[in-house]
Amino acid sequence: MRHTTTNDVVLLNSDTVVPPGWLDRLYAAAHADERIGTVSAMSNNATICSLPHIGGMDGLPYQSTLEDIDRTCARVNAGVTVDLPTADGFCMYIKRRALEDVGFFDAEAFGRGYGEENDFSLRAATRGWRNVVACDVFVQHKGSVSFQASAEEQTQKNLRIIDRRYPDYHRQVVQFTQADPLHAARNRVQPAFWQGRDAVVLISLAIGGGVGRHIDEAAARLEAQGLLVLLFSRAVAPSPYAWQLCAWRRPEERLVYPAGPRSMAQAMSDIVALGPHFLHIHHLIDLDATMAAMVMGSGLPYQVTLHDFFYICPRVTLLDESATYCGAPDAAKCTRCISRAGPHPALHPSMANLAADVAHWRTRWAGFLAGAAQVLAPSADTASHYGRILPDLAITVHPHEIAAPLAPAWQARPQPALIKVVVVGAIGPHKGVEQLLALVRHAERWAGDLHFIIVGFTSQDDKLASFANATITGSYAQEELAALLARHGGHVALFLSPWPETYSYTLSEALAHGLTPVTYQIGAIAERLNQLGCGVQRPVDTPAAEMIEAIRIAAGQATNPIGFTVIDPPLPLEGQPAQWPPRGRQQSPALLLQPATGCFTDGWVERSVVWQFHSTMPLEQLELEFWAPAQFAGQHVTVRVNGSRIAREPIRPDDLTCLLLHLHLRPGLVEISCHFDFDAPPDGSDQRRCSAVLAGLVLRAGSKTSIWRPSGEVSNPDRSGAVSRIEDKYLAALR
Repeated sequence: MRHTTTNDVVLLNSDTVVPPGWLDRLYAAAHADERIGTVSAMSNNATICSLPHIGGMDGLPYQSTLEDIDRTCARVNAGVTVDLPTADGFCMYIKRRALEDVGFFDAEAFGRGYGEENDFSLRAATRGWRNVVACDVFVQHKGSVSFQASAEEQTQKNLRIIDRRYPDYHRQVVQFTQADPLHAARNRVQPAFWQGRDAVVLISLAIGGGVGRHIDEAAARLEAQGLLVLLFSRAVAPSPYAWQLCAWRRPEERLVYPAGPRSMAQAMSDIVALGPHFLHIHHLIDLDATMAAMVMGSGLPYQVTLHDFFYICPRVTLLDESATYCGAPDAAKCTRCISRAGPHPALHPSMANLAADVAHWRTRWAGFLAGAAQVLAPSADTASHYGRILPDLAITVHPHEIAAPLAPAWQARPQPALIKVVVVGAIGPHKGVEQLLALVRHAERWAGDLHFIIVGFTSQDDKLASFANATITGSYAQEELAALLARHGGHVALFLSPWPETYSYTLSEALAHGLTPVTYQIGAIAERLNQLGCGVQRPVDTPAAEMIEAIRIAAGQATNPIGFTVIDPPLPLEGQPAQWPPRGRQQSPALLLQPATGCFTDGWVERSVVWQFHSTMPLEQLELEFWAPAQFAGQHVTVRVNGSRIAREPIRPDDLTCLLLHLHLRPGLVEISCHFDFDAPPDGSDQRRCSAVLAGLVLRAGSKTSIWRPSGEVSNPDRSGAVSRIEDKYLAALR
């Protein structure tokens, strides 16, 4: 830094590789604002400035090259900078004026390296200089090569110096990490490496279980067909994000979104922009309530798999507050159940009001399911339950697996002296933990020939552990299950779910290991055993003594191991699989993703009407039409696009006010809001009766036009007719 007294300075580690044009872009960022003192680059290994996520990775991300990643950053983040709490010294541009003002690095305190750039950045910040990252520059960094042998010791020593000098430093870094203002810049890079590929998007809940296993198997089959499989779900804690879209089994390739319906709309906008062939909805329980509307409005074909009874029961399993199967009664009885027991605990809070009225709940989801290209049920029993509640819904029965043909399925065997009863999985109330506890308690006293082995865990482990005739192995990974079953042995597999399960992978595992199932006579488990001709079934309310006799009967039946083969997921589009994937996809025009809120019949003054659109081409014009009752003058509307105010105009009473605005916005998500107010509040009047309403909205993008009307029309009606219809409906609503 002392070699010149006039030039700017760049520090570059010896373990970096730079792309063409990197220095020009760093220079442009540094001189974009006179208060910028330092500029860092993005990298694969640059802590908070890393791609594809905070913390980074050793190799290059996106399965790409340095040059391609840098070109992409330069294109999608051209001129974008984000303020940092501290610069990253692996590639650090320092303006000469900042160097003269702040002074040189503290070589005496920090020695050969580590922490001196943080000290300089923090000194600069206290003097009003900005530390930024140039999001359009990507430099490869191998990391900790320069002083590899002494890196850890030197780092810890120098970090202690930083802590003493700047006690607030770590809090600033934590706040930056939690807010992650770089996530938008990262989210612009990842799609560029997905763009143009034949993709499908699976939408599901965050937890694993049977749904997770099915998704993995379906994704593997889809990927084998040459498709890019993306999974949208709630982000798993700990995470500063609410949602994520990631490549299947490549979680480093992801887009992340903070909480809130607008970020959900941004996620759907990103999905639409990728042009996937279809969406497959596996679950929506822990996603925002707006997701279903945006799926329907996306213009993309979608299919739905019914993994449980979420769409007809807010408690999901058809179990009431006492964990008793309810039989899916009428909506009024279900609503009373929800008022007592509440919905499923995993339900997203945005759906709480919807869940309080089961009739409304079922009506809403009936429309969503009716809009699907396919609705799949893994068992006929599941389809039957849905069919009783939603008789007009077309459901295709498509099991997750097909059993290998074996004959006979079972044969008699001598009953063992000690019958090992295996219970597989995470056993809570919906898996019959209370029934299991009753069986173990009864067997300890009256059935000394039984020993229960819980391969997994239960919600009553503390109670079960007190019985000598029960063993609990603890939680396991899916790949460990086969070895656990072989190690502990067993004769009978016990299934005590008091609700009609829709499939049950644990039944497949038990049959594959030659265990004879004992189960309740309900749901897909009973249906599958009837098809295979094996196992012992009893009614759901069978007492413990009779279930123990059923276990003894099953112990005298040797079940031949039954293999299962995953079935290819059906395609939701017309055409044979040999023609898949279809070519020549057409880009959608501007799409309404989220319906307008707060408009037409209840337009309170000081309310805003909000839309969210996605356009695959630049938006050029916005036309808005407003109407107000004749007796109320002095109303205005403020229009904002993507948060920026672009107009505030008066609304003529008893006339259709048309506002034409030129936008010139780039493709992607567009949020439009209209806020109504008066020059002065009307005296003594019901503000609902005063407020103007929105009569229509027209978006134009190239040759494409998207129209919204309160009547639902999509063509241009004549203006006098529009005024008449609005006035009639408005006055009818007031009456």
